[in-house]
Amino acid sequence: MTTIDLTIDKDRRARAIQRTREQNIIIPTFAQMKDPSKIPAQVKEELKSIGLWDVHPRNLFRITWHNEPKASGGGFGGVNYLELPKSLTGVDARIIVLIGKWFPTGAHKVGAAFGCLVPRLVTGQFDPTTQKAVWPSTGNYCRGGAYDSALLACDSIAILPEGMSRERFEWLSHVSGEIIATPGSESNVKEIFDKVAELRRTRPDMPRPYRVPLVPLFPLLGVVFAVYLMKDLPGITWVRFLIWLAVGLVIYLLYGRRAAGAKA
Repeated sequence: MTTIDLTIDKDRRARAIQRTREQNIIIPTFAQMKDPSKIPAQVKEELKSIGLWDVHPRNLFRITWHNEPKASGGGFGGVNYLELPKSLTGVDARIIVLIGKWFPTGAHKVGAAFGCLVPRLVTGQFDPTTQKAVWPSTGNYCRGGAYDSALLACDSIAILPEGMSRERFEWLSHVSGEIIATPGSESNVKEIFDKVAELRRTRPDMPRPYRVPLVPLFPLLGVVFAVYLMKDLPGITWVRFLIWLAVGLVIYLLYGRRAAGAKA
């Protein structure tokens, strides 16, 4: 099993510690993120005057499923979720949907990005004084990475398709250090990683926070297991899937035409 590399670079870690002290940054432990009752009272008091989306280092403590559903000044409570009724799902099993809206940036990917960057920052594998964190994504992951980087006083590069919403690019322009728009829209994943490969050749010093181990084995295993689970789905599930897929494609194509017209 692949584990997190905790090899320490003392010189880089010393510079990272100095940067966090200068910026008054406190990095929460994973135990505090799992159980907000362990968060210091002083931090909770500070959060009462901080908005959920504010680019403020104390919002690192809000990278959790336990945020109170408030836009500003919220504390912590139970996990935010929604249970889908049987009348909608058509199955007896209880289906629970976790709600990521009450994360900073409005998406839980801010947590995934945090888990990639912070281990490298605290071990000195990432030097915030000289390096940039690269966040390739079709949307929320690079947004979460740029936000985490801003909170941790790290420079960042967000890579995402040019066809994503103008609101997303506008938001990133205030948070990310650099934005690279690749051709296409949300389905054009290859173009994103082509750009990452190009940066690997032209700017090899930049760390890549997210790495998939054992490529291409892990991606292929993911496809195999997905097909295995899908083969036992009842026919009505496939019918519903195809209906909603058609609806989604219509909305996607109409939005794409409108966005293209607006850019023209």
